[in-house]
Amino acid sequence: MHSFEKTIYYAVLISSIILGIVFAFFTVTIFRNQRRYYKALQARFLAEIEILDNERARIARDLHDELGPLVILIRSQIAESDEFKNHKNELLAKAYKNIDEFTERLKGIAYNLTPAQLIKKGLGIALNDFLEQLKEVSNIQIQFRYEVKENINPHTGIHIYRIIQEIVNNAVKHSGATYIDVHLRERDKNLYILCKDDGKGMEIERMSNKSGMGLNSLKSRTEMLGGWLQFQSKKGTEYFIEIPLNNEHG
Repeated sequence: MHSFEKTIYYAVLISSIILGIVFAFFTVTIFRNQRRYYKALQARFLAEIEILDNERARIARDLHDELGPLVILIRSQIAESDEFKNHKNELLAKAYKNIDEFTERLKGIAYNLTPAQLIKKGLGIALNDFLEQLKEVSNIQIQFRYEVKENINPHTGIHIYRIIQEIVNNAVKHSGATYIDVHLRERDKNLYILCKDDGKGMEIERMSNKSGMGLNSLKSRTEMLGGWLQFQSKKGTEYFIEIPLNNEHG
């Protein structure tokens, strides 16, 4: 090989190496920027979720501390009136009955906002109470299985509760389902959650852009717990979630 050809060869080789280094640098930079973007996006979702949870807790406290005593006072005032005691006023009797119904509904709303049973008795009982209440106000058949021996801490439990609550509420309100299956199973220090219904299915785009939780926020809650979520909606809708129980946060 002549000296001129060697010069061209080395020039091309060096240029190729430089271009390769530049390409690798930009590839790594793009990858890092994408990671930062997705982390920032996840942080935003988690911040929105935290704000939503805090607002739910505040509303529940207001319902309990402000409206609860007021409703009890009104009920007592009606009960002590002569017209009610002597059964002379049918309107008061109806009002008294409506107040009782209002009180029960108020308790249900406050419970759904902050499930006290979750703190007192655990995730399984809290989910069972939520689903039993749902059965009373809908015609949907709900099957619930809770095969978990591990004690799940309240911080993890509230996120799992919210995930299942949102999934089931979506099925009740939007899918037209007649049957919902909710199954939680523990195996090898992992929690597996399967939620499925026989409804008409939902578009992923609509789920992703829906106000409130949405599919992205469901994923964010799951990822925050170190897990992952799989979603499909063809004939019915199905969610499969895996959460490591040895990596509980909080």
